[in-house]
Amino acid sequence: MMNEPVIDFSQFDSYYIRVSPTGAATPSFEMPATDFSRVDAVKKAIEIASLTARATGPELAASFIGGSLFNLCKARLLLLSRYNILLDMSLDKLTFQMEDFGTYNMFGYKLHEVRYTVLPDDADRGELVRDALEADFRDVVGPILNALASAGNLKPAVIWMQFGSMLANMITTFEAKETHDAVRERFAHDCKVLTEQLEPGLFGSRRNPFAHKPRYVDSPYQLGGKTMIRSGCCMYHCREDGDMCYNCPKLTTSQREERYARIVGAS
Repeated sequence: MMNEPVIDFSQFDSYYIRVSPTGAATPSFEMPATDFSRVDAVKKAIEIASLTARATGPELAASFIGGSLFNLCKARLLLLSRYNILLDMSLDKLTFQMEDFGTYNMFGYKLHEVRYTVLPDDADRGELVRDALEADFRDVVGPILNALASAGNLKPAVIWMQFGSMLANMITTFEAKETHDAVRERFAHDCKVLTEQLEPGLFGSRRNPFAHKPRYVDSPYQLGGKTMIRSGCCMYHCREDGDMCYNCPKLTTSQREERYARIVGAS
């Protein structure tokens, strides 16, 4: 009989992945993930998150909660690479949670139970991983994201487009931390499946948002260093006294240069 792995969810901490059976320490709001099918429930979550963020409309909270769905993608990739398992993260197995830290919220997903399938060593990994990722986006991430976009007066693409640089950042972190060759090989393989084998229509788009080539600019926060330009705007400027992030893709070159000088001059 195959020995089944014991998952150490604390390993997620270094990747800022908020998916676990214990969930948030002190959730200020939570609801079953299945409730994202209810317009009133989605609007309530957006309203609560908007208050903490001092948002001027629903766009910021919808974007931020939508961006938190990448937690599920990161969890899928790490569990596949480290444990060679497919964790059941279907909607009825998840509770959406929000933690209020005064000036911002953290969003995460509590697992009702830890149920998974171990991939056999001789498995056609590409096909199994592709099927699992397609199911994630079709049945879990996509429905939640579309509900948030509708309630937040956003096009779904505004949220989807953020995932490209999120994946690029995860890859950079993973490559710096992971030392086991087999784990690195599985991760590289599965990222390739994610970026190259999923049809754009799965995301309601003409292109796969994960197929993103990162761009870098000088960092005003670490002189001599570089920072990655986001693949999509996170809507952080949609708040009281809000301004676009330095690495927002919507900034023109001149606007970014002006921002760079202002940030460096204030430090």
